[in-house]
Amino acid sequence: MKRIGVLFTIYYLISVYSAVGQTTFKLRSGINFNTLREKGKSYYESIYKSGTGFHIGTTAIIPLNKSFSIESGPLLSLKTFKVQEIINPFGPGSSVNRTIQIWYIEVPLNLVYRRKYQKGEYYISIGPYVAFGLTGNNKGSFDDQDFENNVVFRNELSGRDIYVQLDKTKKFLKRNDIGFNLAAGYEFSNKISLQLNGQLGFFNLQPNAKWNSEFSTPDITLKSAGFGASLGYRFK
Repeated sequence: MKRIGVLFTIYYLISVYSAVGQTTFKLRSGINFNTLREKGKSYYESIYKSGTGFHIGTTAIIPLNKSFSIESGPLLSLKTFKVQEIINPFGPGSSVNRTIQIWYIEVPLNLVYRRKYQKGEYYISIGPYVAFGLTGNNKGSFDDQDFENNVVFRNELSGRDIYVQLDKTKKFLKRNDIGFNLAAGYEFSNKISLQLNGQLGFFNLQPNAKWNSEFSTPDITLKSAGFGASLGYRFK
């Protein structure tokens, strides 16, 4: 949480500096494809596939010199994760097919390198992001029976939560995410830009188990990953 506070402090200072600096702004929107990466020993086999979402928002671009700038600002992002959970992978067992969609407010803090090329300029950006989960939807089928409910956000699972999790139609995840951005794009002379984006989450989204018993959660980590494309327009 301290790291999140530091990033928000930096973003606030950037906002104050923009009133007197040669700051420009970029309206940005696009498509993203996200998945989850699982490591560790689980009670069942999970097969993850990428899901389709989108993002939209405005970022501030603050020049440091002719080549480098800092870019940051809030983005509203919908991330979709698809997973098939085979409860008994060693024989004929039950399976859950679910689609998880989570709305995030995402704040990147990127260092951008720009260089002129023909009538426009290409750029590369790199830096961290923090994402704050607003709400989530969990829907799918369990043994051919459809279900739909909200994602339950928890940092730690109590004994009652673990008991509820035995109902495989429920999904528990941590609310917030922290990760790393990498992007490359080209801005045309009319200030319209095309950009390719990549993300790699550092933060374990699997809630910690407080109750140690045969019904405790499996010892796994879940981390996000994604890629996508954005269309942007820069203005003063």
